[in-house]
Amino acid sequence: MRRNTLSDAARLLRARSQRGPNGCLEWCGSRDSWGYGLINVNGKKCIKTHRLAWALLHGPIPRGLLVCHSCDNPACIEPSHLWLGTDKENTRDSIKKGRFHSKLKDKEVLSILKRYTGARCQQRDLAKEYGVSIQTINDLLHGRTWARLSVAEPPRTGLLQKTP
Repeated sequence: MRRNTLSDAARLLRARSQRGPNGCLEWCGSRDSWGYGLINVNGKKCIKTHRLAWALLHGPIPRGLLVCHSCDNPACIEPSHLWLGTDKENTRDSIKKGRFHSKLKDKEVLSILKRYTGARCQQRDLAKEYGVSIQTINDLLHGRTWARLSVAEPPRTGLLQKTP
């Protein structure tokens, strides 16, 4: 079975996409459950087509950056609709456009921050209780997400703490 090379992939991007009424160039091939286009290149599975489109035009995507959509259409591969940004910038963009929906509400985040005692197993329990992943709980406890919210006393990060 022949594998797609990078030049094959570029041809496939052109051949398997259609211009939409909103100016998007939509990938018409395989998609993931979120609607992002997928393509195999050099035997690698599931390369997202918008990332490939960016890389073909601009070169490698720097580590830690996302290829974001100004059009909010995950199937779009139109270069003028794509921009590089951090996860934080992409989230800010989605909030500004009114399309960010979190499982957790401010009140729940504050409750988690107040209740957390520092026990590692408690993160699992909180995740289960609120229907989110352990990583989501870990990220909010360490200020990687929901940093705009805080409680009077920061969450304990370990069982052994220095006392003043």
